[in-house]
Parts: sequence; C-alpha cells; structure tokens
Amino acid sequence: MSWGAMKARPDLLASFVVFFAGGLWGLYWYPMRAIEAAGIFAPWVVVTVGGVVTLVMLPIALWRWRQIRANVGPTLAVGLLVGSAFVAYNTSVLTTEVARAMLLFYLTPVWAAIFGRAFLGERITLPRLLAIGLGLAGLYVVLGASGPLPVPSRLGDWLALAAGIIWTLSTVVMRKYPGIASIDLNVSIFTLSFGISILMPLLVIPDLFLAHVPTMGQLELALPWILGTGLILWPITQQFLFWAVPKVEAARTGLLLLSEALLGVASAAILTDEPFGWRESAGSALILGAALLDTLGVMFGSPPRAAGAKASGA
Repeated sequence: MSWGAMKARPDLLASFVVFFAGGLWGLYWYPMRAIEAAGIFAPWVVVTVGGVVTLVMLPIALWRWRQIRANVGPTLAVGLLVGSAFVAYNTSVLTTEVARAMLLFYLTPVWAAIFGRAFLGERITLPRLLAIGLGLAGLYVVLGASGPLPVPSRLGDWLALAAGIIWTLSTVVMRKYPGIASIDLNVSIFTLSFGISILMPLLVIPDLFLAHVPTMGQLELALPWILGTGLILWPITQQFLFWAVPKVEAARTGLLLLSEALLGVASAAILTDEPFGWRESAGSALILGAALLDTLGVMFGSPPRAAGAKASGA
C-alpha cells in the first residue's frame, strides 16, 4: 500500500489500522500470560495493567472534563459495559485455554442479532439466522456439551461468554449515541475497568484476592510487560480502533476484525501447550464462519430494518 494510494483513499489507511490493531488484540494474551508467569495472581494481572492505563488516562480526563460531562450518561454507560467486558475477558484468558476464551467471546454475531432485534427493532435476516445457528453449533462443539444445552463448566469459560454478551450490548449503546468522542470513550472505559477489576474479585473471592497481593519482586520481574501492555498495547491500539472504525464501512470492519480471532486462535495453538485438537478446530471453523456469514450478509444484503418498517417507496 503506497502513501499516494492512502492519500487518495483515506479509507485504505483506516482499513489497514483496523486490521493491524485487531491483530494486535489477538496477540495481547501473550503479555498477560507473561505477567502471570512472574508469579502474579490472575486478577492482580488485570489490576496492575489497568492501573498503569488509568494513570495515563487521568490527565486526559481532567483535560476533557467539560466534553465528558456534556455526554456523561452515555459515556459512563459505555465505559461501564466495555470495562466490565474488558475485565471479564482479560480474566478469562488467564483462567481458561486462550483459544476457548477467544472463540467463546467471538460469538458476538449471535448476541448482535438478538440485541439488535430486542433494542433496535432490527429484523433477523436469513444470513443472520444462519450465523446464529453456526455460532450456537460452534459453542456446543467448543464446550464439548453432552447434554441438550451448551453450558460452560469452568469459570474462565463463563467469563469469556459473558464478556462477549456485555461487549455486544455496549455496541448497541454506542450505536444509539454515536456522537461521543473516541478519546472520551477510552477515558471512561479504562478508568472504570480499573475500578471493576478491583471490585469484582473483592466481591467474589475477597480472601484469595487479598492473600495474593503482588510482592515488589514479582512486580519488578513483570514490569516490562506491565508497562508495555499498559502504556502501549491497551490504550494506543484501542484509540487507533476508535479512530479508524468510523471511517470504514461496517461490513468491511467486521471482516478486518476477524484478524483478532484468527491470529489469537492460531498463536494460542502454536505458542502454548494447551489442547488444540479436532474439537477446537471444528469450533473455530463454525464460530468464525458465523462471524464471516454475518458480515457478508450485511455487506451484500439490505441493511437491517426495524421490524414492521416499510421499505422506501413501498
């Protein structure tokens, strides 16, 4: 991609940024596992990295306070939802197999169809109906369900599944309030996620959480990974995505963001000794196929309409 081409077509640069940032998010489980390998208890991994990001965001919050206050309700709602999804997903990649966490999170086409119908009145088209079927089939395969319903049996699986549901709900809020500046969303998301990362384990596993406060030796050993993730990977890639996504067609964004799941699942299969056999392969094909089908349905079909709405000129 030449610089001249990018100047002539600004969406090309934005598309590259979406693909690249998505790919980085697919690999970010690695530094999180590296921090945990220094002896830091999984919930504290999320807290330490989130603390670094929050220190970066606080001056921006003070600088942008008037703008944030003007849209405080929607901004806090998005921050609370995305922050909760963020904490749940980050904890899931530390407490279950990476590939399982990513695949369970990536069931978003299923939840997008359901929430779009429930809250935005969007019709569930045939491609979306097929995507729901593929996604649920992939869920059944990944979890290895032996009963009639694919129900997770581990906390990490539940967290990954919950993260995808909450994240999809947050996108509904962002679509209803599209005018919020990306920097304000980042401030809200990262500061609230830091608070949630402390509050959640204090409510669920208080004794275990307080008994595993990181030592100075552990923090020093993990410091390069903590700073690299907290200063660069999380805030900068997220800001890149918030900048680029509005400049790219929604359907193309969906295709480009498949880089996250593809690189994440592939890197986990290569870099970890976690099981990755026929079940994980089949689940990957079904769930990623659901995401692809849902995106192609948007790209080549008519845009989702409110149920019962009449077509123009009808």
